[in-house]
Parts: sequence; C-alpha cells; structure tokens
Amino acid sequence: MKRMASIKEGRLIPSGIPFFDGQLGGGYGKNKLIAVAGGTASGKTLFALQTFLARKFTDGSRGLIISSEESREELKDIARRFSFRTGKNLCIEGVSGGIPEITGMLKKYAAGKHVCHLFINSLALPGNPAENGSSLLGLLGLLSQLRWNTVLACNTKSDFLGKRFPDDSLFERADGFIFLKRNFSEGEESFGVKILKLRAAEFEKDEKTLVLEAKGLAVREKGAAVAEKQQEIFAVSNADDASLENEFSEKFARENPGRRLSFVGITGHNNPGGKAYNELVASCGKRFSMVLQDLFLVKRLAREKKILPFGHLLEGLSESNLTKEYYPEVLEACRYNGRLYALPSLLNGSYLLYRKDLFDKYGLTKPESFDDLAV
Repeated sequence: MKRMASIKEGRLIPSGIPFFDGQLGGGYGKNKLIAVAGGTASGKTLFALQTFLARKFTDGSRGLIISSEESREELKDIARRFSFRTGKNLCIEGVSGGIPEITGMLKKYAAGKHVCHLFINSLALPGNPAENGSSLLGLLGLLSQLRWNTVLACNTKSDFLGKRFPDDSLFERADGFIFLKRNFSEGEESFGVKILKLRAAEFEKDEKTLVLEAKGLAVREKGAAVAEKQQEIFAVSNADDASLENEFSEKFARENPGRRLSFVGITGHNNPGGKAYNELVASCGKRFSMVLQDLFLVKRLAREKKILPFGHLLEGLSESNLTKEYYPEVLEACRYNGRLYALPSLLNGSYLLYRKDLFDKYGLTKPESFDDLAV
C-alpha cells in the first residue's frame, strides 16, 4: 500500500475515514475543495457529512452546512445515529433553490461570521453546461476566493468514467474528487468508492468497498470476508391480499440479490394512540424499514418524525411523471411541508345507494352532503 509523507502538523484536515487518513499522512490539506459525487442513494451525503463533522469547530473557525436536500433535523438525525459531533459552532441552513441561492447565502456568511469549514449538500450539477454552467463557475470562483475548507456533495446520474467526468469545470477545480456508487451484490449494505483525483499522485486508485458500521462508513481491506448474512427488510402491512405481498417480495429478491423483503401484519395499527400504533411508531427505523399505512396517517407520522421523505430517491420521476400515475390530490395527501413521504399502493372509493322510487313516494330530498345524512 502506498502512503504519502506526512505534512506538518496543524495543516491537515481529518477525513473521518481512517483508511484515507492513513494514506494521506493524516488528512486533507487545508483550504481545499473536496468534491464527493454519486447517483441516487450512493452514500454521498453520509460520506460527506462524516468527513465534514470529523473536524473541530470553534468560535474562530465555525462550520456551515448548506443543504438543498436533507433538512436540518434529518442531518442531525444522521449525526446522532453514528455519533458524529456537531456542537454550537456549527450552522445548518436549508435552501430550496439552486446554485444562485447557495452563492447568495455564501456571500452573506462571508461577511465576518468566522466560517472556515463549509459543507454544501446535494448540489445538482447543471444538466446543460451551455445554459447553466456559468452559475457553477461563479460558485467555484467564489469558493476559490473564500479559501474555506470545503466539502461539496453533488448529484450525478453518471457512473465511473475513467479519467473524465461529465462536468470538467468542477473536476478541474476540485482539489479532490471522490466518486461513490451503491453496491447491490454484497450481503450487507455497502458502497463502492473510487478516488478519481486527490493531491497525491501516488494515492491508490483502485475502487474500494465502504461498509456501513456503527460509527459510519469504513473501508473494507482487501481479503476481508463479506458477511454472508442476508439482509432482511421488514415492512408493516395492513393489506388483506397476501398473494400480492408474496409476488412483490419475490420480485424484490430477484432484483436485489442478498436482500429479502418480508411483510409483517400488525392488527389495529391504524388507531392513533392505541397500543399497536405506539408499538409501530417505536419500531419505525429500527425493525421496520417501510410501512404500508392508511393515507390519513402520513402527515401525522411525518410531523412526529417517525418516517422519512424519499422523493429524492425516485430517480428519473419528475412531478409531471408522478401526476400521470397518481391523482394530484392523492399526492398532496402524501406530502408534509412540501416533501414526499409516501406513495399510494391502491386507491378505493365508497358510494351510497338510495331508492329513488321510495324517496319520491315519501317526498324525500336527495342528500347532497354528509350534513344532509345526519338524523
């Protein structure tokens, strides 16, 4: 294994990944831009957050996170899950717009707020460089002037492309470029990581495997055994038709080797405040990964932070695509604070029949609302 000579103490930023720190002689160089790229669910947010929160934030060296995807609470939940440090000298800002809004926020914080460390979460790379590339170049120019220790997580649909990357402007200006992808062939949750560029030419270029451990992501060394245990994903279901669940489970197993989807039925979990409901809520994110739930409970579970939004995982499905598949009113019921927390598996309606001849006989008026039905 090749390793860099150490740089003087005090001039390095820890990467948060022991394997990388070992090869880098202690960490990243100061005042550098490290780009972490990957597609949907590739682990880039976790990797970037882990590498960002490995550093120390003080009154004179504050940290700033600007996130256009995960909210402040979602990022804090990830940090708590893996015991990442945060602290009072870390600010987290959410943005709903694109690169121009991020650039504007950076200019605001540049005015004497003692920020030295920056993490921009889920920057969408311009789809058409000819039309949108100028905003990215403007952002990169500003980051170069600020000389903050920056970690930039960016979304891309591309896979490893050898020595080239679809957006050369970011690749050329970043001091380090790390590419991640999700592995589906392992018997555990793992990610492929490839260093396309880092300040040491002798850095190992081979793709590594990152595994998810209690304290975050870690590199699996060559020759290390892969866990043979099959990962089982439990889903709560209140569906009456078990054959549909079996069919879906079989399809899921074929498309996701090493993973099995099991449905678990809990009677009475639609009653908020009831024992079964409280047990379900307590198990969300621990035993159960998915919940098949009545639509009226979606907003409540989201408000109680018992379920997570997943709209960003629906790669290739725009809002117009979704409205072709689902009624807009139903999609709105699946949202909380503008974010998508659920999708309907089925939709049914109720109707009431009445005898028109009897209504006419007794001079009754057809009810037009539920209030008309009250007796």
